[in-house]
Amino acid sequence: MRREELQELLNRYLAGECTPSQKRMVETWFNQLSKEENELPYAPDWDIVKETIYDRLPQPKRHTRSIWLSVAAAVVLLVIAGSLHWKTSPTDKNDVQAKTESALKEANQIMLTLSDGKTLVMDKDQQGIRIDNMSIRYLDGNYPAIANSTESFDVRAGVKLSTPIGQQFRVVFEDETEVLLNAASTLSCPKVFSNDRREVHLDGEAFFKVSKNKDRPFYVKTLNQEIKVLGTSFGVSAFAEDETVKTTLVSGSVLVQPKNTRLAGVELSPGEQSILAKDKLRKEHVDTDSELSWLDGSFSFKSDDIQSVMKMLQRWYDIEVHYEGQVSKERFNGVIPRSESIDPVLELLEKTKSVRFKKEGRRITVMQ
Repeated sequence: MRREELQELLNRYLAGECTPSQKRMVETWFNQLSKEENELPYAPDWDIVKETIYDRLPQPKRHTRSIWLSVAAAVVLLVIAGSLHWKTSPTDKNDVQAKTESALKEANQIMLTLSDGKTLVMDKDQQGIRIDNMSIRYLDGNYPAIANSTESFDVRAGVKLSTPIGQQFRVVFEDETEVLLNAASTLSCPKVFSNDRREVHLDGEAFFKVSKNKDRPFYVKTLNQEIKVLGTSFGVSAFAEDETVKTTLVSGSVLVQPKNTRLAGVELSPGEQSILAKDKLRKEHVDTDSELSWLDGSFSFKSDDIQSVMKMLQRWYDIEVHYEGQVSKERFNGVIPRSESIDPVLELLEKTKSVRFKKEGRRITVMQ
């Protein structure tokens, strides 16, 4: 990654404009740099800038305040072009740049993060992993390796699986429950379920096939709701940056309970979808094939505005989206295959005559 691209990425992070995958890239880089306690130069308003970045870091990823302030300094060093200079030799600069590029490249991979902070980079040629009370293995039986380490690892306290833009990954648990994690999503789970409940946490989108066990109900927790399952298959779309959380039931039954206790939960039957938005929960009958079209490699739009459409595309393609002029109020319907490139998708959207695109590298400008 060139210096200019890195500066743009960090500026987007500070402005709160990163996609989930870009945000994860920056925070993975933070985590990498937190292990390096290099002395960095002083700049005007240094403390204010450091505090601003520090306050935006996710709580679980903070090690100690002193280390994170050093990390924040490293970020500002690249964000404020020309205002700072390294106090190290060219060799040291090259080493830091190499570490930065390595961390960012690693963040574009499917990642398994352990409770002690160690990370495992998943083999992109593998279809998924199996987690049980003895080990973590790929579905073909091979063991994954810890990134840049030959140490053993302990996953008793749980793991977190994260997918980048444009990639999916499968998880099979010891009870044969399966989860297919969609792109730009994160699934957190224990290595071993408790005797009375099975529980996972989702940020993003996933499809679940839950093994039936009435004595150990399965729970899927998201930012705004909890789903109780006895044995069924269903999809959940719960990206933290989206205004709505959708749960689509294919078979069995589930109980969807908002975390806002003033709202009553709803029980879904096959072919129904719950929609939680703005402290309101409702359910409706849907075409499950259309709602879960991502399982078959397609994008499905159902009365979606252009901003919702572009969010879907961002989670699959490595693009930056900008808007010029008045944003179209047109609603889009239909199913579009995920192509090898984004160009055919944009061409199909332009055929509606309600929106136009200007493509400059990764930057896509949406115009009316």
